[in-house]
Amino acid sequence: MRYIFSIVKNSYIILLIPLLYGGTILCAQMGLDAAINKAARLQSEFISSIWSELPLHVGSVAPFLVPLLIYFKSRSRSLLIAQSVVFTLVIVTALKAITSRVDPENISVIDIYLRSNTFEFGLLENGLISVVEGWPSGHTATNTAMAIAALLGASPRIKVAGVLWVIWVVLATIFGDRGGVHWFSDSIAGMAIGAAIAYAHISFYAKPNTYQAPVGQGQKSP
Repeated sequence: MRYIFSIVKNSYIILLIPLLYGGTILCAQMGLDAAINKAARLQSEFISSIWSELPLHVGSVAPFLVPLLIYFKSRSRSLLIAQSVVFTLVIVTALKAITSRVDPENISVIDIYLRSNTFEFGLLENGLISVVEGWPSGHTATNTAMAIAALLGASPRIKVAGVLWVIWVVLATIFGDRGGVHWFSDSIAGMAIGAAIAYAHISFYAKPNTYQAPVGQGQKSP
């Protein structure tokens, strides 16, 4: 319970979610989401798939594989990453299920501007598709949380690679599949939530009696 309270408090998630939702509504009302999605649809399917398939597919599993891969090198770092990703996923999935934002490819709302402004509040009002393509983006949230937790204390080159990976995932969710994955505001909100939760976990594990090995070192915890 102390763990949950600490993460909620240090991530400011209770304040962050309303702010991000307000920003999402603003992006939708101003037509920014619709305009960016229209630009994404100018790509050919071939070009779109060439650059976006890898981050979309690998980005689905990387947040869960990375902590497993580094487990034997640093159990404490593996736990930090895993908990950051899982906590992020729980928050994002709950928000998706409640808001049920219509995804860019939904055909029930023909006009793209109206589609970007369509939320169906309730519990899974838009069916299971709500927790796959709704608001916010789980891809950007979990990959951002993974990268921040994994790259803390890493070399500058590794940090740059991690930042580039997150940017690639974000761009793929917005422009990949010819704009059929997420709205712009979905991806930005997901990235912000993932970052906030990851930093909250880093703060939690840095406290005495919580994290046995210093963050950034490859020592195994007892």
